[in-house]
Amino acid sequence: MVLQNLALSWAPTWHYAVVVGFDLSTQEIILRSGLEERRITPLGTFERTWARSNYWGIVLLNPDQLPASVEANRYIKSVVTLEQVKRWQEAKTAYQTALSRWPDNLIALMGLGNMNYQLKNLESAEKAFRDAINKHPDFAPAYNNLAQVLLERDKIEEAKSFAQQAISLGGPQLENFKATLREIHQKLEK
Repeated sequence: MVLQNLALSWAPTWHYAVVVGFDLSTQEIILRSGLEERRITPLGTFERTWARSNYWGIVLLNPDQLPASVEANRYIKSVVTLEQVKRWQEAKTAYQTALSRWPDNLIALMGLGNMNYQLKNLESAEKAFRDAINKHPDFAPAYNNLAQVLLERDKIEEAKSFAQQAISLGGPQLENFKATLREIHQKLEK
């Protein structure tokens, strides 16, 4: 998708179009533009209208595809956006895709665990949080999240151990970790 200024620089008419193809032999580009499925535009005209937007464009990919060149943090940031709009399955797929390139990425590991949790796949959530702990043993939220999953899977004693580890590591979410441990104690008392 590209942004074009179809008018003048001092009186812009902004327009988004999707590039669907090009033919270098005829110097033409094919755009999906508004309701028009195949707007064939001379490459020179397209270049000028696109240049007026400082060549703004975005490539949209499926969650199981990675851009040819991308930095981990930038990619993960875009995946977090899927979480924020509650697109759990797409976010899960995108985190799995991220982990195929960056297998130790903490945010992707935690994100995968969280998405599996949202999708009620507790066994996969448990695996993701265990992976996060194995690769990042000082990250307290991974222990806490694993404790929560284990609690819900009725692995109470193991949950207690991980909650205690989260508390011993501490950090800004310490009160949440203590709340998880209280919940575990309540279940133990039943």
